[in-house]
Amino acid sequence: MNLGILEKLKPFALSYFYPYIHIRYSPGSLDIGAVFIALWLIVGLSWIHYTLGISFICLLRCWLDGYTYQTDNTYFVWGIVIVGMFYLFNVFHKKESFNINSVIIIIFLFLVTAGLTLPFSYQVGRSYRVLVLWVSYFVLLILAYNASTKRWSSKFLVWSLLITLGLQTWYAFLHYHYVLPFLRKSLMLDPNLRLKFFGTTGLSPELIYRFNMNRAFGTMLFPNALAGFIIMLVPLGVGRLLNEIKYFWERTRFPKVDLNKTEEKKVIFITGGLWLLSVILLFLTQLFPLTYTLETENDVDFILAGAISILLALVPCGIYAWLSITKSYDTGLSFIRLIILAFCCFFAICSLWLTYSRGGWLSLILAGVIFTVLKLYSIITTSQTEKVNRGIKLTFLIIIAVLSILSIYSVGEAQSVSDRTRNEKQTSTTYKELTPSTQILEEGVKVSWKHLRDPSSFRLRLSYWKVGISMFLHNALTGVGLGNFGIAYPKYQYLGAGDVKECHNGYIQMLCETGIISGGLFIVFIALIVMKIVKEFFTERKFERLCLNIGILAFLIHSGLDIHFSHPSLVTYFMIVLGGFLGVEANPEKDTEFSEKIRTASNFFQKHGITIFPIILVILAICAFPPYFRDLLRSRMSFINVAKEHEYQLIMKTANFVFVDVLDFALGKSDKEPRVSGTILKHFYVDLNKVRAYGNIYVPKGDGSNKAVLLPENEPVPENCILVIKNIWAFIRDMRARLIKYAKIFEKIDGIFPLQDDLPNYLGELYKTIYIHSSYVHEPEITEQTRDRMLYWCSEMLRRNPYHGDSYYNYGKALWFAGVKDDCPNAEKKKEYLLEGLKYLGRSAEFWRNVPYYWYEYIAHLKDAKKIFEEMGEESIVSDIEEKISKSSAYVENLVQKRKELGI
Repeated sequence: MNLGILEKLKPFALSYFYPYIHIRYSPGSLDIGAVFIALWLIVGLSWIHYTLGISFICLLRCWLDGYTYQTDNTYFVWGIVIVGMFYLFNVFHKKESFNINSVIIIIFLFLVTAGLTLPFSYQVGRSYRVLVLWVSYFVLLILAYNASTKRWSSKFLVWSLLITLGLQTWYAFLHYHYVLPFLRKSLMLDPNLRLKFFGTTGLSPELIYRFNMNRAFGTMLFPNALAGFIIMLVPLGVGRLLNEIKYFWERTRFPKVDLNKTEEKKVIFITGGLWLLSVILLFLTQLFPLTYTLETENDVDFILAGAISILLALVPCGIYAWLSITKSYDTGLSFIRLIILAFCCFFAICSLWLTYSRGGWLSLILAGVIFTVLKLYSIITTSQTEKVNRGIKLTFLIIIAVLSILSIYSVGEAQSVSDRTRNEKQTSTTYKELTPSTQILEEGVKVSWKHLRDPSSFRLRLSYWKVGISMFLHNALTGVGLGNFGIAYPKYQYLGAGDVKECHNGYIQMLCETGIISGGLFIVFIALIVMKIVKEFFTERKFERLCLNIGILAFLIHSGLDIHFSHPSLVTYFMIVLGGFLGVEANPEKDTEFSEKIRTASNFFQKHGITIFPIILVILAICAFPPYFRDLLRSRMSFINVAKEHEYQLIMKTANFVFVDVLDFALGKSDKEPRVSGTILKHFYVDLNKVRAYGNIYVPKGDGSNKAVLLPENEPVPENCILVIKNIWAFIRDMRARLIKYAKIFEKIDGIFPLQDDLPNYLGELYKTIYIHSSYVHEPEITEQTRDRMLYWCSEMLRRNPYHGDSYYNYGKALWFAGVKDDCPNAEKKKEYLLEGLKYLGRSAEFWRNVPYYWYEYIAHLKDAKKIFEEMGEESIVSDIEEKISKSSAYVENLVQKRKELGI
């Protein structure tokens, strides 16, 4: 796809940062076109009314999970800003009210305090990004809250949510039945595919187990995330479906109402639209089995699928038209609403089962039990005020009692399992039942009730929570920083606790990451929501509203068991649902009357909020840009799945090829003649004809041929060529220079957003690879330059991420190489480099205190250092090193024994 001027943006932007190879950008403009079209649609819809913009974001959000490629979330941030700007237009020019309540005030204070603790974050770059997302969630909450204060826009948002639920679960259902078996079969048959995605042709037993375990997840990436999305909305969908069934039944019993001229035109238009949408949905449904199950595709199959779709689509259209003509216009509309709700609820319930999420089902059932108990309690008690207060207390008692019973039972089960498997390899009990599945199975393994009763999952979660509590107690004031739980986790991980990046308890994780003040405000934010839900269980009479409350409560319970508040899609939908929940029939004065102080604060924010809100929008739009632009350049202007690691991995693989394969051949260590493909070389040479100077060029003999022929001298070098390197040393020198140029490009890109630690890590590794394979005798300038840059970028990584063991390990290795290489200026500098390197390697082992590898690395370097210092005559240093070797060896021996006892 070529969109003219959009296509020119990529080389224009890259020409400054990639002065040598800027034309090697992501070809075409389909990605940038999709982004621009989506943003312009948000502009157009928001111009009509900002509610339509929110609904469009709602429909799009789930198709980019936002967890894998975090930078893609920036598009939704900007989309929310656009909607916010049009909302402000309505406020200032159409005199629409600006409403907030106590819940919004609390989440605002949470964000302010989280922003103030940003400088104390373990890794500021990560926290910066997550904070930007949370500010966008806050803006979305305000927008959804104000939109829901109007009846029509509230209904529009609800339908947007339910349609999104239906489409996502429809896709998840088909993905489970057709895409996953196809993926398993592909991985089983194609070793190159396994190498591409996992870096190895062999898969571990645990990874095979995970692939074989059939669980639906759709585009939400995790089955539990999909379950959380479903349980939040499916009660509302079921409640509305039951009401619609009742309404439809009543309408069919009414006498016929003739259509007027306007209604006749509407029926014709709606019939055509319903037919078209039905055809599309039916055809897309048939595409899954056609694409993923047939060995060979045939045009006849697709034509037949289209014909069947056209015919079947006539059924709902015919029924709708018949009901509209024989009954009434409203009866026909009720039928359409009925089939949409039935579609959504059917696939939602089916997909919820296919997620096999115990926490999801437990949370939904527990929310329903709490509602039932409180309703029964409200019937029994008499005093309305007294029963509400008692009911709130009773609710928390019920939740605590149920969770305590489940915890005691699960811990007891987990302990008994742990005792039985003390001397066996640690893995889930269900995994042991799958010993015949030593390879990926196309049909997978069905999850049974026995799998769902396996307590090992809860045992792991319990270990995460224990580590999380320890982390919070050690960082109670400021926390470790938003998004940094995974970085801080190894520091507090005890032996036997599972390895994880998220706490699997949103409330503990928020306390860990933001500290007692911000985390406490977040808990208050959740508590206010729960209190309002419980209160409405007593006072609310609308069935749909009660169903919505059950869904929100189920989501909040499930958030205590999983990573929902770390999943961008889920938090986005939670804020829209929460805005609808708070905004329907909202009464700002009533919402803030539970205390004089809260009422005063609410009046203040109500008065000044309209001034603060546009400032927040401007800051949000600006702050989202630097990390986005940095990652966009890293991915060579790939506007979808921004921040892919492909280019750096390609550069490092090329560097290893040059300095291992090619260099070994040059030194006579290998007799395998080195060769490299044109698809790799094109990243280093704009004009591939220049590589002729380094060897012979071969091209495929014909299309699809696996035989190659020598390319004639007068023909241009294509990208599908193979270079067999003959002029070895010239090729090595030229590639070294081009790799250094690449490093300079990465340095320039890092300057756009110099807060994250990934590019310093990459640069340190790249300079290290070049440095250790450079000769000071032949290239003194390059050797000194790459040594200095290696040390700088490894130290910069440590500065930006001082709480990660790998930061110390990489810097320690860099110092060690600088000390042992022959270009070291003098003996004192050599001693300084070696001792500093040992110090940082030792600190790395202390950070990774439960991982033997880092201790073995530290001990190996200590032993090498001992030999070096013995030759230098440093007896006192040698004595100190011997003591460290003894203590470290004893520690790691004890560690390995403990891990063996625990079955790790």
